[in-house]
Amino acid sequence: MTTRFQTAFLAWMVCLCLSGIPSASAVPIRTVTFYGDVDYPPYCFLDESGNAAGFDIDLIRAVAAATDIQVSVRLSAWSDVIQAMFDSGPGKVTAMFHSELRASKMDFAEPHSVVGHSVFVRKGSAIASLQDCVDKAILVQQSDVMHQRLENIRMTERLYPIERISDAVHLLSGQDRYDAAVLPKAQAVYFIYRLGLSNVIAVGPMIEARKYGFAVPKGDPELVDMLNAGLDRIRENGTYDRIREKWFGVYERQEAYEQTKHILLWVSVGASLLVLGVLIWIVSLKRLLAKRTAELERSRKQLADMIQHTHVPMIVLNSDRTIRAINKSAADLVSQPCRSCQPGSPIETYWEALAIQPVDVESLKQEWERIMEEVSLQPPGMVISRTVSFDRPEGTRYIDIESSRYEQWLVMSLCDNTERIAARKNLEKSEEKFASVFWLCPDGLVISRLKDGVFLDVNESFLRLFRHSRQDVIGHSSLAIGLWVNPEHRKLWSHELSIRGEVNHFVTRFRTADGDILDVALSARLMPVDQTDCVLTVIRDITAYLREEKENRELKEKLVQSQKMEALGLLAGTVAHDLNNILSGMVTYPELILMQLSEDHPLRGAIRKIHESGKRAAAVVNDLLTVARGAATEKHLIHVNALVRDYLGSPECFDLRMRFPEVHLVSECQEPSAKILASEIHIKKALMNLVVNGAEAVQETKKPGIITISTRTVHLDHPFQGYQTIPPGEYAVIRVSDTGCGISPDDLSRIFEPFYTRKVMGKSGTGLGLTVVWNTVCDHRGTVDVVSGPGGTTFDLYFPVYTGSIDDARRVHPDLTVSHGKGERILVVDDEAEQRTIVEMMLQQLGYVPETAESGEKAIGRLERTAFDLVILDMIMPSGIGGLETYRRIRKIRQDIPTILASGYADTEDIRLALEEGASAFIQKPYFVAALASALRRALGDVAS
Repeated sequence: MTTRFQTAFLAWMVCLCLSGIPSASAVPIRTVTFYGDVDYPPYCFLDESGNAAGFDIDLIRAVAAATDIQVSVRLSAWSDVIQAMFDSGPGKVTAMFHSELRASKMDFAEPHSVVGHSVFVRKGSAIASLQDCVDKAILVQQSDVMHQRLENIRMTERLYPIERISDAVHLLSGQDRYDAAVLPKAQAVYFIYRLGLSNVIAVGPMIEARKYGFAVPKGDPELVDMLNAGLDRIRENGTYDRIREKWFGVYERQEAYEQTKHILLWVSVGASLLVLGVLIWIVSLKRLLAKRTAELERSRKQLADMIQHTHVPMIVLNSDRTIRAINKSAADLVSQPCRSCQPGSPIETYWEALAIQPVDVESLKQEWERIMEEVSLQPPGMVISRTVSFDRPEGTRYIDIESSRYEQWLVMSLCDNTERIAARKNLEKSEEKFASVFWLCPDGLVISRLKDGVFLDVNESFLRLFRHSRQDVIGHSSLAIGLWVNPEHRKLWSHELSIRGEVNHFVTRFRTADGDILDVALSARLMPVDQTDCVLTVIRDITAYLREEKENRELKEKLVQSQKMEALGLLAGTVAHDLNNILSGMVTYPELILMQLSEDHPLRGAIRKIHESGKRAAAVVNDLLTVARGAATEKHLIHVNALVRDYLGSPECFDLRMRFPEVHLVSECQEPSAKILASEIHIKKALMNLVVNGAEAVQETKKPGIITISTRTVHLDHPFQGYQTIPPGEYAVIRVSDTGCGISPDDLSRIFEPFYTRKVMGKSGTGLGLTVVWNTVCDHRGTVDVVSGPGGTTFDLYFPVYTGSIDDARRVHPDLTVSHGKGERILVVDDEAEQRTIVEMMLQQLGYVPETAESGEKAIGRLERTAFDLVILDMIMPSGIGGLETYRRIRKIRQDIPTILASGYADTEDIRLALEEGASAFIQKPYFVAALASALRRALGDVAS
């Protein structure tokens, strides 16, 4: 014992000495300040003693205890908290809901809670969800997000905003004038429990659940990592569960208790109803059994009557070969009444009455014995067929006998095929006469009786064409084998044949044995065959001919449409080129003036308005360039999901959400995302046009709707016929679907034509939106599919998936900052004097030394005499050599000189070739100072590097 005490004492002394020695690896403890809302229970508030309390307070302290953090708490109004967090400075933490706007200024730790709103009602209310609250008296928290949403969607005119949540639940509990309350669930449940309100409960699913967690100002990733690590540790050691149980456990258990009590009540009621149902079922089962017994008896009698009166001769034999039953048709086959052909008589008496002649009777009995022997060897239900013949005074008769065994009985059916066999023999007599023509004809040939349409003979071409066997058709009519797709056409054909005696090129549709439908042309003529009126019909398959005719017609229509679109595109491109040159003055001069005016100059606002108007006009011209499908577009390797996310976060999308509050925008992007070679700005413009059209279609329904933007990757092994034919291949598909009023069939075929619109021109659109979509997709070698109906419209944009390699080093994001030059000499080549003046002024303003040339030839002469640092080259110069040829000659003189291509409208192929051959960049007219400055800096920077 003494030894243990001494050992422990020495260990304690060593630790005490070591504790006084500072450790070189000790980590300094960091101090942060937690900012919280002073009135946000149960998450954050001041308790009755004036101390900070709540779920957020306990949680941040627990995280601090689990990490190297010291935390101090400051509670104030939420607006002050937001201001403090957005001010610069490290060491700040708060708890807030995640949003894209806040994420631009804050870094969020992993969310520790999911919080949303719920519908609260008094017990016994019929309201079960938010959908049941239409036109009801609803309490909401003043300025809450649900207050704004319910006002926007106009769910009810009786909306009562209350400043405090505690007052709202108290009013709902005590006054019948309010039907429900839509409040933040956690706070409302907290006050229900604190106030002891037992008659108020939450119903329905949580509304708009949102992520809730710690946030710190941008630029402090170390603190975010420490918060995440602390949350992980307190979750692992159970501290998080204890804190949540402290603040939410009591009333969550209360809510679970109420739900369990409700479920048990319904289970007990259901069990009682089940017992009552079983008793009712037993009584009804007895009645049903008596009813079914009577019905069975009636069915047996009906079956006996059907067998007795059917036109098919039938005989049922006992195991001892005596007749058990015989119907009237079988008795009528004999030439005279047979009294012995009654139930109980041997079958031999029937054969004697049927054949009459002793020789035939003996032969028939022998054949019957062979049938009986074969039937005995076969399993029950197997049918054995035989044809017997015998002479009668009126001629030879042919009888088909089909026999099958069932338990102790033998069922036998007889069929007099004398007429059919006689017809076949008659056809055989005339077969030699028509054999060469009949069998060698490539068209289908049919010989049939006029009176009933029964086929007497067909050639091999008919059998191959309709994939029938000869047994299927001979002795049967075309209607019996289901040859005519529309039987009414046969009546017309038969009527014309009976009047004129012949029919030429009667077009109809026939069905093959496999179910395929063929277009055929029938030519028929009456002809006698052995004193019988028959019809010889020639059947020609014209399916391929009609299909080719339809395809040619569709190709002609597409050609006309393509020519019309090409003409409109040429017109749009020409107009756009001229307008861009005109707009250069409206865009550039105001921009240059603004750069020289002070911020308080009285004319600054008016000049800015002129500049903005010019920019809007330039945007319309850009749409015309897209319609022209000759505008130069620089394409990069882009993920389709990134395109969708960028659009959803764009100012245009935000503006659309504000304009159409009743439209809910949803994205469903498939991962992983496919990559396409595309012009990002053009595809975003196409997306924007489709979403705006969908929002306006939803607005026309005068009720809330949904627009869904989704992506997926599909692989087509065969051409897919949609709005247009989509060839095989792998595609990245961007789908935009809405729940709007849909597009009428008449409009659907013309929606992509320029200026074709049902909107008010100049008010809700220019008539170019869907044309821009169409031409954008076509420029990317893609296709468009459209499906529309009363429930809405779906656009599928198919873009080929890019599988090759590409150098992304030249992809540069737009830089809108204006940087100045250092006196570099720049040659401006443009055939229009106004354009040269504009660019010269811009370059002087930016600190460059410009010189101009009005043609490619003069530019070449200048370069041979003067050393320039860069060339700005217009790609369209009608007089003299063009832009591409000028660039190639410049390269021969100065291989290393940077060249910026410029045009209001240009042949995409020329610009693509120039860029591939080494041109630095391409800028679109009209010129913008920021865009020109950025292009110059990149081009000159590339040379410097």
